[in-house]
Amino acid sequence: MSSLACHRAHYHAAQMRKIAVYLGCLLLSQSLWAYELYSDRSAFLVDTSQIILDDYEARYPNGLSISDSAMSSVLGETEYVATGHPDGNSAVGKHPGVPGSSNYYCAGCNGSFLLDFTSTSVGDTIGVYGVGIDIRENREDFPYFAFVTFGNNATAQYVLPFSVFQVVPNDLVFWGIASAQRIKSVHFGLEDGGVTTSGSFAIDNLIIAGQVAAAPATASLPLMILGMGLIGACWRPKRSHESNSGATCAGKRLS
Repeated sequence: MSSLACHRAHYHAAQMRKIAVYLGCLLLSQSLWAYELYSDRSAFLVDTSQIILDDYEARYPNGLSISDSAMSSVLGETEYVATGHPDGNSAVGKHPGVPGSSNYYCAGCNGSFLLDFTSTSVGDTIGVYGVGIDIRENREDFPYFAFVTFGNNATAQYVLPFSVFQVVPNDLVFWGIASAQRIKSVHFGLEDGGVTTSGSFAIDNLIIAGQVAAAPATASLPLMILGMGLIGACWRPKRSHESNSGATCAGKRLS
């Protein structure tokens, strides 16, 4: 092998090792903030425990403009921030003359809002392990997104399923998320956490989970193993490298 070809071979081998280590670190980091999404309430409840349920019933004050502080203090488990209509929280919907009707939450019912979970009794300042909601309304022509901030400050967004409003709720659409890294907050609005006063969006039966029985990180175990394997395969002590690399270029050993 010529000296130039030999140098090139060693250079490309070194680059491939760097790429493998990078990919290994990437896979490992992905596995460490794994999450699981749910469209079925029963499955979510099976996987979570230490549950707090907020059904937005009579304990909330009447009106369409409940302040953030008043809304947050009713149950004291979630910090509400109406980002579209400031202090425009609402817990409405129950009609005395309509059997089966029930309250739901919205922020003006056409505005974005943030739910913060860093001060709950079942979590800590990092957040909670699971959050679930029934979606009372989400228009197909103006869908809302869930912009999630995890306990390690990583973020992700999910387009939420559509739901047609029903005065008497039947077959409500469920959306939930659980994460081993915990969930710090969820903003419901435009993409990338954008604020809006358009569309129609309302939720019901907010679930906060302090524990997750089937840790979502388990589903990412193959990623973790692969990532650690890539890193380990490329991590060789210098002595081992020198003793095993018998290749020389122009009579000079390359280390």
